[in-house]
Amino acid sequence: MVALHEGRAIHGYAVRREIGLCDDVFETTLLDMYYKCGGIGLAASVFAKMDARKTTNVGSWNTLIAAYLQNGQAFEAFDLFRQMICRNVLPDLVTLANAILCYGELNYFRRGMSIHGYMITMGAELDLVASTALVDLYCKIDVTKARKLFERLGNKDAVVYNVMMTGYLENELPADAVNVFREKLKTNVSPNVALFLNLIPAVLNLRDIILVRSIHGYALRHTHISHVEIANQIIHTYAKYGYVVDARVVFHRMRTRDLVSWTSMMTSYIYHGHIDEAINLFLIDFFHGNELSVNNSLITTYAKSGKLHMARSIFEQMTELCLTSWNAMIGAYAMHGNYTDVLELFDHMKIAKVTPDEVTFTSILTACSHSGLVEEGGIQSGQKRVGNTEEVMAIVHDLITKNLVNLIADQGEMQRQHKLLILYATQTGNALDAAERLARETELPTIQRISPKLQPVT
Repeated sequence: MVALHEGRAIHGYAVRREIGLCDDVFETTLLDMYYKCGGIGLAASVFAKMDARKTTNVGSWNTLIAAYLQNGQAFEAFDLFRQMICRNVLPDLVTLANAILCYGELNYFRRGMSIHGYMITMGAELDLVASTALVDLYCKIDVTKARKLFERLGNKDAVVYNVMMTGYLENELPADAVNVFREKLKTNVSPNVALFLNLIPAVLNLRDIILVRSIHGYALRHTHISHVEIANQIIHTYAKYGYVVDARVVFHRMRTRDLVSWTSMMTSYIYHGHIDEAINLFLIDFFHGNELSVNNSLITTYAKSGKLHMARSIFEQMTELCLTSWNAMIGAYAMHGNYTDVLELFDHMKIAKVTPDEVTFTSILTACSHSGLVEEGGIQSGQKRVGNTEEVMAIVHDLITKNLVNLIADQGEMQRQHKLLILYATQTGNALDAAERLARETELPTIQRISPKLQPVT
């Protein structure tokens, strides 16, 4: 749209300055610019003014016919070609090539073949554009004849290879389409996006997983895997074969995804019985995958239901991570006592240069305390990992107090004053005082072992 706007501005400037008026070369260039920028209506308007002034030439006719074909308006292209012949404008090879493409699109096969006959009668030396148009036409009439034309071509480009492969696919001959691709590999012709888009459906019909992996690797080496449509095709192919993990790897590595990407991956999950993954993917897609609060809530929700793998999957798919995201995932592991994963994630958090807060420290220390209880040094181990700041020490003593409460509850009946001491420690935050007094007044070995490990809050 920007290019079209700038092109119109230049055109307007030329009109105001009376530059290029009645110049067929300048106006043909305008035609070309407008249709390439998507302004087919503006191109037609320029052509109509040229036609009214009798300044059209074969180049301007060719440009507008090609514009209509590129825009999927084959009938308008055919009508323009008919007008051109009625005006006694002598067509050139470009005109005839466009006419053949036009007749092929409209299934006017006899007319297309008559143009081919005209070329032969005139002894015209076909260029690659005209030859490609003929291959495309005969693919729709008789693919064997198309193949003969294809083989007679000297220098082939990626376009004619694409046309031949498409012809075989449309005639339900996928093996022949793959063979054309193999022939191309022996040449110096570089593959383009269209070539892969034709190749992958052919492989899907052959049900050859080894060939699929080969094409996937080839696409990776030629960086075409970054193209959304190619990646979507590979996801679809892997999913059809039942290789969901491979499909998921391709999906996660995509830098950009469209509706087809999400739909293909969700369909793959559902078809192969991975309902949770499909729901997860749907929720991320529904909220566009970049709503931090939604993703963070999903992590917590899955963690509470015991589906840590789903929580981690969401975490890894998030394109943007905030402190809350890290806390949600660390908290998820801490909730289930997975202290190893907690510490590993905390290390990644530090590498990402995200500053932890009280919630982070609490989750880490809680996980460590659950891993070995207080008397086995779990909290002290976690304390070494996160540091000895005043904030951390306060959390440590709070956790020890809570563990003391749990320990006493586990010992059965205790004297009422012992419980009051714990209440006092909880209210004042002085776990050291409570532990020392309990150690003096009770014979419980667990309480006596805890006391020497505590440090006063300063």
